[in-house]
Amino acid sequence: GWSLSEVDEADAWHGRPMGDATGTWSLRLGGGVLLQCPRVIVGGNAGICRLAWLPEDDGEVGTLEDGNTAKLLRVEASVNALEPIVSEDDDDMMVGFY
Repeated sequence: GWSLSEVDEADAWHGRPMGDATGTWSLRLGGGVLLQCPRVIVGGNAGICRLAWLPEDDGEVGTLEDGNTAKLLRVEASVNALEPIVSEDDDDMMVGFY
């Protein structure tokens, strides 16, 4: 595998409780889990959903088996809103999404 010893400020979103934008919903859960996602995703703009967590290892803290293996794991995904398909016969009727 690979690892990073330092993270640039732009990539250190796990340390910003409200994410990068004002429209970000943020939730911190027990066990070092952070979830960030946009409150609303509108057409034409991508929303970014993020998940960060600190997995626990099996070793007892302070022992040789612990191994100081604490790691910050992160996942980031871009989400787009579906665009409506309007009926060719009736401009007021939506027939689906793409």
